[in-house]
Amino acid sequence: MKHTLTIRFIASLAALTLLCAAPVAQAAEKKPAEKKPAASKPAATTPAEKVAVVNGTAVSRAEFDRELNRVQRQLINNGRAIDTATLKELQTGVLDSLIGRELLYQESKKKGIRAADADVNKEMEAFRKQFADDTAYRDTLIAMNLGEEDIRLQIEKGMTIQKYIEKEYL
Repeated sequence: MKHTLTIRFIASLAALTLLCAAPVAQAAEKKPAEKKPAASKPAATTPAEKVAVVNGTAVSRAEFDRELNRVQRQLINNGRAIDTATLKELQTGVLDSLIGRELLYQESKKKGIRAADADVNKEMEAFRKQFADDTAYRDTLIAMNLGEEDIRLQIEKGMTIQKYIEKEYL
């Protein structure tokens, strides 16, 4: 059980790290809009549509699509082509990562482990400071189809998971 959680933690931590790094890369890049591959466009879905349910908690289509698009952009920016087989692997990996992250977060909550609000606020402020100004910050959130509360929740979840891992495994 610990081995499985460790593997999922590593995958989740990598995905969370990339999630936090993506806005920085986007803010730094001021390239003209590149044409995305057709596969990266999210399907017309309702915001409440879910791709998985983890112990009663939904993983939304919007969250899945954001993460998949982010990973695809990263690969394209690194010069990698995304064929059908790669896309299938990416979809599976993204879904596994989101499920693993949610499992770790739920386990953290079950054990009574939670990131302190002051620490989350400090991390939110550090995140905002990565941008040249408020306009760049807001534009990036809009481009990523995220609200400030979405970012705050991701930071809180990531910090909670990290605290759990440090307590249980390190």
